[in-house]
Amino acid sequence: MSLISDRYPFSYRREIVQAIIDVTQEGNSICLVGLAGVGKSNLVHFLEQPEIRALLKREEADRTHFFGIPCAKDIGAPEEVYRSLSSPLVALERRIGVRVAKIPEQTAFDDLRNHLKTLCRERNQRIVFILDEFEQLARNQPPELFEALRILRDDHRTTGNLVYVLLMHRMPQVVAGTQPFVKSRLFEIVRDQIYPLGPYNEEDALAMLDALCAKSGMTISPANREKLCAFSGGHSGIMRAIFTAIRPHFDTPATKIARLATHDSGVAQACQHLWDHLHPEERFALLELVKGTPPDLAMKEFLIKRGLLKRGSGFFSIVFEEFVKNRALE
Repeated sequence: MSLISDRYPFSYRREIVQAIIDVTQEGNSICLVGLAGVGKSNLVHFLEQPEIRALLKREEADRTHFFGIPCAKDIGAPEEVYRSLSSPLVALERRIGVRVAKIPEQTAFDDLRNHLKTLCRERNQRIVFILDEFEQLARNQPPELFEALRILRDDHRTTGNLVYVLLMHRMPQVVAGTQPFVKSRLFEIVRDQIYPLGPYNEEDALAMLDALCAKSGMTISPANREKLCAFSGGHSGIMRAIFTAIRPHFDTPATKIARLATHDSGVAQACQHLWDHLHPEERFALLELVKGTPPDLAMKEFLIKRGLLKRGSGFFSIVFEEFVKNRALE
């Protein structure tokens, strides 16, 4: 199989990648909500690869640029965000031969706005900022940052040459900060474009295992590949932790793999990371489920959309279910 960046098949995250491309090529912004450790940062890295241009319309390929922007919890003032957004634009200008004059004592926001004016308006480039871990900004930044990001987008509203892809752990409606993000004008432009980002489908999960094996110089039988996919539920972080815990003994009995949630620190940590980023109501529903009380239909449907439960019945991951059962006993 031909891999992009030695780890992703060209069909990686096919449905959500196509949704991102369709929405952004129409000049609209989008919000993706996925479980912690489910592979959001991998998606950012994939979208940044030059091979992705083949999925765009021919006339859009050369002028569209995806830039992943990490949103760390410890980002200080909004000026730091503006500078992080400007940085890849400077590199792009250098690459396409554009020179933007530096104005002395210009604010970080005005500097960013100037770069965008040159690229988006004068050079007709489409900039797609992928804000990874955007929830951190929504929690910790003042409302004026979101207003500023909306202003930048509105500068190019008619051309659609500036769009945002927001990646979050939780639905924007439940993220609280100095002011609820949902009250911002930035939220208005993604309110109707919120998509769930679930665990990997079987094709992507198997491709990830193949990449892990290739990197480690190991082989794994088809039966054991399917077993690891089933026990991890396609969750990137949990699957990687299971792989690390049992390699090279991939024929480890199923009962022992299930117990890794409590017997292996790496697997337990991957499950804990997912658990820590769930909403309290989600945790409560899952704890009640393992105790024998199923959620009501509305909550069940929500948990299915979030990727925590399978459409038929049961948890998405056998290992994560064991983790939740252990939590219920505490």
